[in-house]
Amino acid sequence: MGVFFCAEDYDDEYEYNPEDGTAVTNKSSKKSTKQGKIYNRVALNDTQAEITAFEGLLPEGWTATIQSNWDIVSSNVPGLETVTITSPDGKASIVINSNQAFAENPRYAEGINYDYYTTYLHYMTGDEFVQYYMDLTYGEEAVLEADLEDDSDLLQQANECTNVIIAVDGSLASKYVATNNNRDWEVLYSIVFKADDKETFDKYHDDYSFIIANSQFTKDYYALVEYVSSSIVNSYAQMYAAKSQAGLDAMNSYIDSNYSSTTSESTNEKVMGMWDDYINEVDSYQTLDGGTIKTSMYNDTVAQDGDTYYIGSKTGIPDGFIELSKSY
Repeated sequence: MGVFFCAEDYDDEYEYNPEDGTAVTNKSSKKSTKQGKIYNRVALNDTQAEITAFEGLLPEGWTATIQSNWDIVSSNVPGLETVTITSPDGKASIVINSNQAFAENPRYAEGINYDYYTTYLHYMTGDEFVQYYMDLTYGEEAVLEADLEDDSDLLQQANECTNVIIAVDGSLASKYVATNNNRDWEVLYSIVFKADDKETFDKYHDDYSFIIANSQFTKDYYALVEYVSSSIVNSYAQMYAAKSQAGLDAMNSYIDSNYSSTTSESTNEKVMGMWDDYINEVDSYQTLDGGTIKTSMYNDTVAQDGDTYYIGSKTGIPDGFIELSKSY
């Protein structure tokens, strides 16, 4: 995991404000001792969903806030929780993002696609995504200074999940349409530890390690993600089913109605047809059953008797034949 930075123990008691999901300190308490440090449990609420979305342990004096976003365009992971944990002096912070999902498909441009309720983005490895995230969030001034030694517990969790980034490839082939290749990929979480300078980074690194080892998004949060995801998928499935049924109903209605129209061709198509016929020296006549018949403009007329047509001079129209009118 890449770590970036932009550059004694505290005796304050920790308190949590459940109304706005923030963790604060009360400087009137004196609990710490020289023999150890005080840590307090924190539970941050998603006020939109009214659930506890994040839990952890913070060293005395650290504060925590959470920002919830349920407008993420993704049928797999439609929500994003961003937790920001700040050191007592405000010079260091930890930003933890919950899981995010994207899709890579060469047929669709990168970005939000509401037709499939998916955000398309090219697939990235863990290291590539870290750099992408840093460039997107902090700009090019953020520089990778060092790779920290991976925590054994963190590695074990990653191995149990296959990887920090999971990708699933799918291919849909049909004789009627071109093959559609799609890669759904998910970032299980992302963590940034940033500090104003290297001295601050080193000072709070142990606190960072402790906080990360004792923090997690809750089962209620993941259950909510699954529930909302399922609702979105069902909603879109019903929408497409309704569109398909509407088309089928319209087709059946057309068959049953004996519908016919002489105006279904657009005016533009008629004009183009007339121009094409003029260039090719062709006249078009309307048949008795509503169709058209085209012949050289140098022929005098066209006449019809059932399925039989006469084309020639008007004086030569056989008995029983009806002279046709030009269709334009």
